[in-house]
Amino acid sequence: MKKKLLFILLNILFVSLLNATKLYEFPNLFKPLQIAVDNNYLYISDQYGVKIYSLDNYKYIRKIGQKGEGPGEFIYHPSFQVITNSQEILLYWKFKAVLFNFNGKILREKRFPYFITKLYKVSNNYIMSNWEISSINHKYDFIVFNKNFNKISTIEKKAKLNKIKTTGKFQMTLPPIPTIFKCSSDKIFLSNKKNNFYIEIYNHKGKKIKHIKKEYKNIKIDQIHKEKIKNDYFNQAVFKQSNKWQGKIEIVFREFYPAIQDFIIADNNIYIKTYLRKNKMHEFIILNFEGETLKRVFLPNSDNSLFSLASKLYTFNNNKYYYLKENEETEIYELFCVKIE
Repeated sequence: MKKKLLFILLNILFVSLLNATKLYEFPNLFKPLQIAVDNNYLYISDQYGVKIYSLDNYKYIRKIGQKGEGPGEFIYHPSFQVITNSQEILLYWKFKAVLFNFNGKILREKRFPYFITKLYKVSNNYIMSNWEISSINHKYDFIVFNKNFNKISTIEKKAKLNKIKTTGKFQMTLPPIPTIFKCSSDKIFLSNKKNNFYIEIYNHKGKKIKHIKKEYKNIKIDQIHKEKIKNDYFNQAVFKQSNKWQGKIEIVFREFYPAIQDFIIADNNIYIKTYLRKNKMHEFIILNFEGETLKRVFLPNSDNSLFSLASKLYTFNNNKYYYLKENEETEIYELFCVKIE
């Protein structure tokens, strides 16, 4: 009976993939890195800024951010946060962050003395992640600022670095354990455990409220996937554009994938992406903020990589999964949607 029920559920999920709707084609996108949906608008990071489209008719509205080094300008495609229900968009890259309103007016610009890995506005505060490497530890600092960018608190996480071999090569363990850091309008969510399905939740001042821990059977990494992981990792721009890593890295593979690959906060839920795949679909486990499992679904991939450190071409909004994918034949990016029921 249990096997029959599982078969029925998997078939229902497979039908949801077949019913994925192609919403629109975007021939003018160059190399998008991130998308978001909020208040019936679609936001796409592309070409040194964020392009905004209506989700009703996909009409192009405006672009926020430009190429350059002046106010409101960036020298690379920025990451961004759409601040829900405030008509504000926060753009950042490297040492610079700019807060815009929906019309593209600069509300605030801030330069930092350290590299910004992630930056979010949470209530009236800001939280930023940056990292430092010493001879012993790899340290992530999550710094909470007030609205005037005065530091309130720091959440510190450390991980031991792999030792340098006598050969002079750096030992790199793949896949890397991601330090995943996301925010809702008033909460901070953090996960960087090796194998555990574990998420810490903090308030907007950086005080820990609770944690969510779930039982999860980790997936073993087979030889075919090891080669794909290696290729995906070294095809990233940071390696392709630099020769300093060539011949200096020794790869060591983990026995199992981490429990959590990524997660997104939307609709007062946590949409957790794992490494489990079925029929070219990725598993997502949907939790509420209390840690209760609401649903487990398989959704199509936005790319064919086993992981990506930069590109986030999928999002959730109002129980819908949106993803942007390049058509390999036409080389045009297409927007798809799956309703989660």
